Amino acid sequence: MKLVARECSHCGAKLQIAPGASAVVCSYCGAHLSVELEDPGARSGVTQATRSDDTQAPVTITFVNKRHAALDLVWLDFAGAARPYGRLEPGQPRPFSTYVGHVWSLREAAGGAEVLRWAARDQVPRHVEVR
Repeated sequence: MKLVARECSHCGAKLQIAPGASAVVCSYCGAHLSVELEDPGARSGVTQATRSDDTQAPVTITFVNKRHAALDLVWLDFAGAARPYGRLEPGQPRPFSTYVGHVWSLREAAGGAEVLRWAARDQVPRHVEVR
C-alpha cells in the first residue's frame, strides 16, 4: 500500500497516511487527526457505497488524474459488480455524463488498489482531481 507523508498539526511529526483514510493517530504524540481531501470536488462525493443507486438524475463529472501513474476508472453497477470504463493517464482529464448516486472507483492501473471511491450527491457538475 502506498503511503502519503504529512505532518501532525499538534507536534509536527511526520504522519504516514494511507490513501483514502479519513483519520489517523500520530505515532509520536497520540493526537487523533482527521484527514481532509485537498480538492473540494473530491470531498463532496467521497463514499463507502458498494453499489450505484438508480436515480436517473443526470450530471456531468470530470475526473482529472493528478497522480504520477495511470488510473483505471470503474463503475460499480446496481448489483455492486465492477464495470471498467477506461484508463486515465497522468495529467489526463476525463469528462463524462453519469447520474447522481452512481459509484465510481478510481484504481491504480498497476496493482488495482483503490485511490478514490466517489459518487455525485447532486446535479451540480464537478471537476474532481484525483491525487
